[in-house]
Amino acid sequence: MNRKTLGSLLFVIVAVIAVAFFAGQPSKMLPSGGETGEETNITTTVSSPPLGTPPTSFVETTDPNPAQTEKNPPPVSGTVTTPVVPVVKITPPPPLSGPVVFKKIVIGVVVNASEVSEDVKEHTPLARFLANKLVGTETMGSVKTSTNIIEMSELVRRGEVDLYIDTPFTASIIQKLSTGSLIAMRAKGGVETYQSYIFARKDSGITSLSDLVGKKIVFESADSTSNYFLPKVELLRAGLKVAPLQADGTVTAGTVGYYFVGDDAIIIPDVFRKKADAGGRNSVSYIKETSTSGGSYVILAKSPKVYRSVVIASPKLSPSHVAVLKEALFGMDASEEGRIALLQSGKTLFFRAISPTSPEALAMQSLGAYVDDEIITSNSRPQ
Repeated sequence: MNRKTLGSLLFVIVAVIAVAFFAGQPSKMLPSGGETGEETNITTTVSSPPLGTPPTSFVETTDPNPAQTEKNPPPVSGTVTTPVVPVVKITPPPPLSGPVVFKKIVIGVVVNASEVSEDVKEHTPLARFLANKLVGTETMGSVKTSTNIIEMSELVRRGEVDLYIDTPFTASIIQKLSTGSLIAMRAKGGVETYQSYIFARKDSGITSLSDLVGKKIVFESADSTSNYFLPKVELLRAGLKVAPLQADGTVTAGTVGYYFVGDDAIIIPDVFRKKADAGGRNSVSYIKETSTSGGSYVILAKSPKVYRSVVIASPKLSPSHVAVLKEALFGMDASEEGRIALLQSGKTLFFRAISPTSPEALAMQSLGAYVDDEIITSNSRPQ
């Protein structure tokens, strides 16, 4: 073999080896179809899907060589799949409800026929203040009256009366019959809490509640908290039987007989004149009146303290409406306008929340059974 032949053979061998070597190496450069040595970069185009496309979706690119199989894919060409992470726009949730809207504010009052104008005058400034604040005009604040507790309870239950404000006994009846809610206490006349006394003349020989059996006690009226209900409950808790006087004014045997005078200012004078053997009077008035009556008295019993006045909300009011009303009531004494309205509404100092564990609230709860009894027997009581 001559040199020329040997050189040709060696060239072929080297060429074969080189081809075999480069064929086995992966490459990011592919011929573009032009002259040997030209390089073309392969780029993958990824398009973003519309919002809401699940994160597991993919975008496919064009396959330049669909004949390739999955088992033997080309180094870089073919179907390229790229995971897409969509852009998520966070939108805050809408409010749970719209603003609380009041169309009117109506305060209810149970009155005696002769005192309607006084009760309306007492509560009108409060109704107008709340209406001006919550409705936008004081003309939408009003007072609705009734001489009947049952009728007023129905007005509260139907939502024709938004708020009922009164002493605890009558308010408790309204709450029970209307299924309303107790939402606040009121410091009426500058007094937050009070209690009742059962008293007699010192010279009467009466020294204990048991001495009242067979005798007369004077109360104000059947809807009075401090001048009827609380002192009556103290007699019952002492184990005594209590009954209205008979038609001829005599006491039923074995009972403490009671009668109504209709005016609380007459209670102490009736005991002083010995028309009654004892009386039931609220503590604030008792202290003031006995100091000037000229008589000398002994206190036989004292009731637990209760709130001077409380507020009942209609069951037709939503929790949101009740919350707004409470905020308005509790903030009245913080503004000049509110303090004026409070002063004009029975010389009220303020409204406050009621703690269910306060002594006054617990005392009211303990009276529940007696309130129920008064509701049941109300039709048989003398008016």
